Amino acid sequence: MSTVMVVDDSDDLREIVAMILTDAGHHVVEAENGQVALDLLRSGIEPGLILLDLMMPVLSGPELLALLREDARLAALPVVVISAFDGGAEQGVSRFVRKPVSAATLRDLVVQYAAS
Repeated sequence: MSTVMVVDDSDDLREIVAMILTDAGHHVVEAENGQVALDLLRSGIEPGLILLDLMMPVLSGPELLALLREDARLAALPVVVISAFDGGAEQGVSRFVRKPVSAATLRDLVVQYAAS
């Protein structure tokens, strides 16, 4: 199964998403903000999909997206934004999903977008 990176500043949300996706057979890597995610990605973590919140401290979702697109190795990673805020203006994302998101939708997103 796929490795999925969940980037969200909500500990509870990350835990729930990780539980849902782990139960579905996926490996989950968690990051509490964009900087932690970027550090993990630069250290060699290779997720098949990034589930990304927009509003986070330290390094926001849009800031992380901009940095990913500047790095040839990371630019091709599929990113699905999951946010309570409007994500229509986000460039380079595979899809925008508004919070709250169901377990079935999370599983479907991984099947649809995660690189194997």
